[in-house]
Amino acid sequence: MYPYIVCFCGCSLGDVFDAFKVMRAEKYRQALGVSDNAAPNPAMLAITNNIDVRLTDIFEQLCITQECCQTRIATQVEFKEFY
Repeated sequence: MYPYIVCFCGCSLGDVFDAFKVMRAEKYRQALGVSDNAAPNPAMLAITNNIDVRLTDIFEQLCITQECCQTRIATQVEFKEFY
């Protein structure tokens, strides 16, 4: 079951969120040169390692064209990661 994520414009983003997480983790693994399947924490990596990762190709593959939707899905936080 995917999370309930709705953008400010009314678009539902929950159905593509799982695919976005997997694709984003793969981009960060490629940027770091890590080959194992451990999912890196993108927030901590961007702060400590100064990695420049563009998510535009992921948004194009998932057909997320509006900037409000891109911002909403890129900044989504799952509480189960912290509790």
